[in-house]
Amino acid sequence: MQNFTFKKLSIADFEKIKPETGIVYELIDGQVVMSRPTIHHQRLLTKLSSELHQHFKNTSCDTYSEIEIKLNEDILVPDISIICDNTKFTNQRYNGAPSLVIEILSPSNQYNDTFVKLNKYEIFGVSEYWIVDPIREIITLYNYKNKQTLTFSNNEVIKSIIFPELEINLNEIF
Repeated sequence: MQNFTFKKLSIADFEKIKPETGIVYELIDGQVVMSRPTIHHQRLLTKLSSELHQHFKNTSCDTYSEIEIKLNEDILVPDISIICDNTKFTNQRYNGAPSLVIEILSPSNQYNDTFVKLNKYEIFGVSEYWIVDPIREIITLYNYKNKQTLTFSNNEVIKSIIFPELEINLNEIF
């Protein structure tokens, strides 16, 4: 039996090998993770981004889709990030924790989004994390500051805890 060991990549190594394609590449615990969004995923991303963009239009916060977020030695690419401190951008990358992160599940990323990233976002200071499940048509909201987990289904209105004025009717999304 042959044992394989994989060298953990640094961010510098990751930068050298990451191709410029339509595929999303992340660096998680020194390993390259890639995913290609489906059409259904992109449709949900567009609808949610549009709702969020309208909500945050005249505020100090901005809505970003699929930008690189550097958290310690990881490079994560959330589907949507709400960032209220634009001073932490360098080289097309955000260095720090967004206020709100949203991930849309797909078969290729479900484990990372529901377990690995759930923990990383909490450790590195994200205030709120939404996991969108397009199959079950639910959004699970994790509020790390209050240690709350709430689940919203298709006929409900999701209400952010950190942005109390943010409400989205899920019938508009699913």
